[in-house]
Amino acid sequence: MSVSQQIAQLQGLLELRRWNEALRRAQDLIAADPERPDGYYFLGRAQQQLGWHQKAVSAFDLAIAKSPRAYFFVHKSHSLRELKRGSDALKAAEEAVRLAPEDGPSHMSLALSAQLLGDRDRADTERRHAVRLGPSNANLHMLSGYILLKQKRYKEAEHALRKSLELDPNAPLTFNNLGVALQNQGRKEDAALAYKSAVLLDPTLRLAKRNTHAVMQSMFGKLGGVGVSLWVLLKLAQGLAAANLVTRASGGSAIAAGLTLVGAATWVVLHFRKRQRLRARNPELLALYQRLEADRKAGRL
Repeated sequence: MSVSQQIAQLQGLLELRRWNEALRRAQDLIAADPERPDGYYFLGRAQQQLGWHQKAVSAFDLAIAKSPRAYFFVHKSHSLRELKRGSDALKAAEEAVRLAPEDGPSHMSLALSAQLLGDRDRADTERRHAVRLGPSNANLHMLSGYILLKQKRYKEAEHALRKSLELDPNAPLTFNNLGVALQNQGRKEDAALAYKSAVLLDPTLRLAKRNTHAVMQSMFGKLGGVGVSLWVLLKLAQGLAAANLVTRASGGSAIAAGLTLVGAATWVVLHFRKRQRLRARNPELLALYQRLEADRKAGRL
């Protein structure tokens, strides 16, 4: 197999999320030709996805030593951010921009590093510049939305993330982040639908599953609040009866019993109606919530 075929195969493995196989193939590529930078680059990419960011930095440094390319510095900067080494991440991103001043990903790497360091103005400038350089790059719009989420600019984040999804409608992380933007605007059901899309696209994405469960629980929590209020009222009536503040004991018991029935009936009816409306509008979402609730109770969420 030629080197170009090996590189194409490695790119395919990364797209298929077969990280361990990509790791082995990258090691094979390095063994075949230790002087080529590509093997170290793909080794670093696989290590990133496995969460081995310190090893990834070392791999990218070896690639850079062979041939300093902008995208090597972009990925090195990413791993340095994951390691919370903001200043080093910024330096790597600045070198990427120096090598490729018209490259959108390099400028976005600089924006992300500046955001990590709390330099909002620079993050915003570089974010906008990156998108201008790569208007058809879905990942740049997604990362722009991520920065806007960090800045709590939720409506603008929603716009950036929806643009990203127009360009790539099969991106689970983008759907998850869209859910965050919508939830922070108080649009819980819309957020739940976005999270659901993320989970359906990637059932292993625990963050999206947790977000789906949390927002659905908060939606049904309003019904729980009705039940709690009636329960408190019931306890108050029982207390009044016990303290003889209700003129007749039988009357107090009747009040307590009546409130019990009313509270239980009200909660059940409201809960049933809420679920029925959701089942009619989006049965998949309700089924997903029920599965996630089961996972939570079993300690799997």
